[in-house]
Amino acid sequence: MAIKTKVIKSHKVSFMQLNCAKTHHVMSELEKLVQKSNDKDLHIISLQEPSWQTTKANRLAGFKDLRSYHHPHTNDNRCRAVIVASRELNCFPIYDFTGPDVATVLTEIDGKNVYICSAYLDGTNNIDTDTDNILPKKLMELLKHVRETNKELILCTDSNSHSTEWFSPVTDKRGEIIEDILKEFNLKLLNNSSKPTFVGACATKGGTHIDLTAVTVGLVSKLNKWEVTDEVHSDHNLIRFRAINPHNIIREKAWSFKKGDWETFKHLMSDQSKDWTNPEVWTTEVIDKEVKELYSHINRSLTLSCPMTSGYGVPPSKTSRTNSWWNRDVSNAKKKLDVLKGLKTDWKREINLNKADKNDRQNTNNNEPDDEEQPQTDWNNFMNEVTDRKTDLLIAQEEENRQKRKEQSDYLAAEAKRYAAKDTTHNRGLDRTFFGMAPENNNDSLNDSKTSVNTEGNNKQNTTLAEINTKEMKLYIKDEAARIYREGTRDTQYIKDISAAYKAAKNSLRYIVKTRKNEEYKNFASSISNISDMSKFSRGVLDTSAKVEIGQMQKPNGKSTQGPKESVDVLFKHYFPGAKRKYENNIKYRNPESPKTYVFDKTGPTMFNATKLKHAFKEFKNHKAPGPDGLKPIVLKNLDPKTLVRLAHIYEACYKLAHTPDILQESIIAFIPKPGKKDYTQCKSWRPITLLNFLFKGLEKVILRYLQEIYGEQIQFRAQHAYTCGKSTETAIAEVVNYIEQTALRNKHCYGTFLDISGAYNNAPYKHIINALRELGLSEDFITFIENFLYNRQTTIKIGKARDTRTLIMGVSQGSILSCLLWNSYINPLLTSTNQTGIGKGGNKVLAYADDIACLNSGTFENQVHRNHQRNVNKVSEWIRGHGLKVEPSKCDVIYFTMAKKNPDKKISIDSEIQEFSKNTRYLGLTLSKRLDMTPHIQNKIKACSNKLWMFKMALGKTWGPKPYLMRFLYTQIIRPGLTYACFSWAHTANITTMERYKKLDSMALRSFATTHKSTPTSGLQVMFNVEPIDLTIKYRSFSTLLRIDRPKPIWDGNVENKDGKISKTRRGFFKHWNDQLPKGITRYEMKADWCYSHYNWTPGKHISTVNPDKLNYTQTWGVKNPYPMGPCWRIHTDCIELTSNDRQTDSDKDDRITLGVGSCEVDEGGHVLYKSIRHFNKEVGKENIELAEATQMLSQLCPTQLKNTINGQTVYSDVIVFSNFSKASLNSRLIQQATLANFLKECKKVSEITGNRVYVLNAQAKTTRGRKILKEWILEEAPTKQIEKSPFYDTTLMHTTLNEFKLEEWNDRWANLDEAKQTKLWFPRIDKALSKDLLKLSRVSLGQIIGFISGHNWLLRHQRKIYNNPYMDVTCRACEEPGTIEDASHLWSTCKALRHIRSIVHEWPEDNHESDENTESTQRTSLAAFSSGTVRTGPVRRTLESPFEWVPEQLSRFLTDPTIATLLEHPGQ
Repeated sequence: MAIKTKVIKSHKVSFMQLNCAKTHHVMSELEKLVQKSNDKDLHIISLQEPSWQTTKANRLAGFKDLRSYHHPHTNDNRCRAVIVASRELNCFPIYDFTGPDVATVLTEIDGKNVYICSAYLDGTNNIDTDTDNILPKKLMELLKHVRETNKELILCTDSNSHSTEWFSPVTDKRGEIIEDILKEFNLKLLNNSSKPTFVGACATKGGTHIDLTAVTVGLVSKLNKWEVTDEVHSDHNLIRFRAINPHNIIREKAWSFKKGDWETFKHLMSDQSKDWTNPEVWTTEVIDKEVKELYSHINRSLTLSCPMTSGYGVPPSKTSRTNSWWNRDVSNAKKKLDVLKGLKTDWKREINLNKADKNDRQNTNNNEPDDEEQPQTDWNNFMNEVTDRKTDLLIAQEEENRQKRKEQSDYLAAEAKRYAAKDTTHNRGLDRTFFGMAPENNNDSLNDSKTSVNTEGNNKQNTTLAEINTKEMKLYIKDEAARIYREGTRDTQYIKDISAAYKAAKNSLRYIVKTRKNEEYKNFASSISNISDMSKFSRGVLDTSAKVEIGQMQKPNGKSTQGPKESVDVLFKHYFPGAKRKYENNIKYRNPESPKTYVFDKTGPTMFNATKLKHAFKEFKNHKAPGPDGLKPIVLKNLDPKTLVRLAHIYEACYKLAHTPDILQESIIAFIPKPGKKDYTQCKSWRPITLLNFLFKGLEKVILRYLQEIYGEQIQFRAQHAYTCGKSTETAIAEVVNYIEQTALRNKHCYGTFLDISGAYNNAPYKHIINALRELGLSEDFITFIENFLYNRQTTIKIGKARDTRTLIMGVSQGSILSCLLWNSYINPLLTSTNQTGIGKGGNKVLAYADDIACLNSGTFENQVHRNHQRNVNKVSEWIRGHGLKVEPSKCDVIYFTMAKKNPDKKISIDSEIQEFSKNTRYLGLTLSKRLDMTPHIQNKIKACSNKLWMFKMALGKTWGPKPYLMRFLYTQIIRPGLTYACFSWAHTANITTMERYKKLDSMALRSFATTHKSTPTSGLQVMFNVEPIDLTIKYRSFSTLLRIDRPKPIWDGNVENKDGKISKTRRGFFKHWNDQLPKGITRYEMKADWCYSHYNWTPGKHISTVNPDKLNYTQTWGVKNPYPMGPCWRIHTDCIELTSNDRQTDSDKDDRITLGVGSCEVDEGGHVLYKSIRHFNKEVGKENIELAEATQMLSQLCPTQLKNTINGQTVYSDVIVFSNFSKASLNSRLIQQATLANFLKECKKVSEITGNRVYVLNAQAKTTRGRKILKEWILEEAPTKQIEKSPFYDTTLMHTTLNEFKLEEWNDRWANLDEAKQTKLWFPRIDKALSKDLLKLSRVSLGQIIGFISGHNWLLRHQRKIYNNPYMDVTCRACEEPGTIEDASHLWSTCKALRHIRSIVHEWPEDNHESDENTESTQRTSLAAFSSGTVRTGPVRRTLESPFEWVPEQLSRFLTDPTIATLLEHPGQ
């Protein structure tokens, strides 16, 4: 049940045809023309020689609301033919007939399929030797296909030829050839106007006719109103025509969720769910009914709380379509051009009419011409009358006005030159002096446009465009021209002046449009104010992929599809072979072994509840692409609690009955083009993504969480690095590189084969998936649910109007939440069997990342290794083939890793296909070469990141753009991660030259934040921007990865024995290299993540209480002791304190890191210590987690016999009180995602079930118990003497925090010992993240000023003396001119007396008594530190600065804007 509304609308189809001459402003004008047209019009625009975006080869400049169809091309070879069409027309691209100069689509007009072709015929092709060169090859193939299949065709072309058939005065050789082609293929021309289509500089006088519109005979009667217009200012005129009959479309209206009123939606859903009752007995029919009713309620609530969109493919309304760069100046410039072009056209028409009249008078004897031979309009007659009247007046006054005309002519020439110089930005409308005639008219009656646009005024309000009426202006100019010129508007000087002014106005319009676009883009880039917008902007800048529409596909026999229905069928057969149309006999599959036909649900769901669903829906992004039902996650996030309970009952019944309603499991396939493909008619050039309904995804997510909670490590796969906790692409790379390093670099033979499975996800057979799940030992309920879902899985493929829904018989959905678990379960037997067979006896390794499989073998003897590797590859490929999949040999790579130059003679075969050895391969983004030389990978990364950086530098300016803190985000989060990807595997091999290239790239990126001097040290910029040096980033990122991967056994030290048995030292492996550099405060251990799958089965307050049971506050040494009415009790105390080197009684020179002393003890009801534990850990364990772990261990040691007591013959169970310092807020959460807390809760639950009482968990404060004080004494006494123990778990957050602390400390040491950037050190003595954060919030201009000021690289006298290397240069301050002063930043900021008033204003100091002692002026100032902290200062008392370099970025920015300071900082040459 789709939450969409289908509406049938009738629209007129409008055609346009234009050669854009590769200019941006023509595309902009045409786009504006389309936007101003009727909303009921559908457009098909045929473009020749279009304008493309500068940085994106496959993106048109404009037409964002329409779809473009063209040949994929590159920057070096851009195509010259494009078709742009409305989305509702569902045009189907025909790539068989599409090339660089031809674009072809298939659409429907008047119920019939019609080919529409845009073609550019290159006029430079040599047709003397071969006449076939006149037409592009693809166009000739299209014409032959149309003739053979009797299809309809509309051909719009720039023919670059002349013939009298299309109103040209002469016929050339190209025209004769095209005439023959039109006759041969029975095409009829729609050209019916003598108005020229080409009026460029190369055109003959009056223009030429080279743009043709040809159609098949069947379409002649269905198209009308063919005309040539001059609405767009190009060297070609615009051609328009229309389809006679309207086009009916089915528009799917969807919800506009971003405008929804979600409070109202919640209220409406609550009202509809409050009367819902649990059916108690659930069957499949009841589930279907409940789901349908739930969709109905959601639909009804959305109707009243959320507006709907206009429909798929409908462009925005006119009010929102106004171009942001279009303003009064652009409108005025365009109207000037329209006026001048109209005057030129009128003059040409008059001249032609005069010639025709003269010829008629010579060839006929007073025969009056027919009406059809008089093209003059009433407007022309009126203009002629005015001209004649003015001409008579001029003749009578000729002698008197001769000098006046000469002066006016000179003035017009000067005016034309002024326009040519583009000095028109100050004009508003036609200038008052335009031709010395037109006054500015503000009369509303002359308005021809009252469109409102945004101006650049301070108020930013909508204003009315210039009040200029082009018709009135033309009339006024003609009247004045008739008065001034001898022959009026027929005067040759008149047309010369008009032509010069037209040319100048045309250049002016281009210049103004370009300027306005640049200004608007600058405003847009500078308005980016948050990280979300910056991320979108960066994606737009970096997105250079081809914009290709899916259409014509290639069949297996090599032929191409001829319509959307065929393409849908081909895609189904390629990606989902064997898919059936719906259900066979309309009967759904059910596992015959599933006996359940109904379930009872009286007490409510056990697996699902409202809390689980709420947290599951929270993990979805609000506006992710919806499934067929049209519901986005934001709808599910705003469901009320009653509806969530109702949905939990439905989910529980679906799972237990293994039934998924058809509405929930519907899906649709979205095809995404793979980047870099040459032929998009191949099915493999597209990636299918399944869009599922989010109501079903929520069910999947909760089921997955349930399985993770129950089975945990059982569904984690050691050899699979994808979708596995604690593993990633880097862990897979680490295993591969470590294996190669320990074999190939130790003079052993190592073979590596990297396999690619063809269509892995879509072709995995269901029976093998089900068997794999059973082998894992998962519950039968889950297996039955998955089996029934898979065998009934339906999906839809839609291309244009063609759509088909089929039932799939194999594969898992790419986009489904459970698909990752299903695929890992399916492939796991392959990975475990090949790794356990012992092939090569220790020399065999097989691992996978999703469907990318790496097979590695090594050994001492080459023949044996080759034989073992071939056997291993055969076993893997046989397993894949036997389980319904196949390997794609063309995508597989075989590498012989060795230090030798030659490859072995014996080759490796994959599925009986011999594979040549590759020199290198790309594995998960890392380039591996045969000698494990990482230079190619490093070069590729530097080149890629350098290109990204240059793209951003081209898209942004030095003084405008996003604020510096967003530029820092751009570099550190988008560019740097790519630069340092998998750095642990290659950084230890990088030489000095390579690192210098990295540092140079780093410097270039930092200097893009703001304008800086070239001499500014990079190290100072890094400190000011809080961007650590690139080598530190690489080093500590490698440490982070090292702590997440398995420890190799043994670790290779880099020693290699040569032929003589001697040891030669070579490079060490990456693990040894980084492991030796790990800081002392971090222990390398086997990773055990302190992370668990969500635990929902926890009820806060049931087994734990955080309320002190001692109501009488009766405490002793160890805390609560049997207050009335409590009985016996056990007390558990935990504490954790940081130990310094003095506390640990150790030599501080050896180890000065902070560590943790951890203590815990159990005290019985008699106050006796039963158990005590004192240990010593590194700081990365964390206080809170280790206390939880200690308390859990103490609780686990309490057995039932210890908790059981007999008092007066009655059995009494002791209470248990835990005193600890971890946060108690987490105990009130229903969702537990931390392993240590989950384990503690489990132990509390066990104890509570034994005693029947809740476990009391209290804070270990001194007022509650003195036991904490005693425990601290034990820790300080015993912990320092113990050895540091291995951490019981791995906390990722704490580990990153610890590494960052080490990194910051090392950076500070390096900064303190650095010889450069000495001036910057005065202002930044240490790395100050808070100060850098405030500094980066300033504008780019202010930041550049501050950088130059505090770095010393400015034009103050001290720096000038250093630049000019003149030790005798006078550096006395030019502001105060006091002897002995040095003009530098510190003097101006702190002690210069001439700037005393400026400093008081900047720092907001109270007014002083200026008669005070001048010698104490520099010391009696308010502390900036006190000022920045908000300290209130009253009275005349002044505090002295602790340091002259205390500063706040905002204050310093205000200080530098003072004219006096600005003058001092200016370049001496300025």
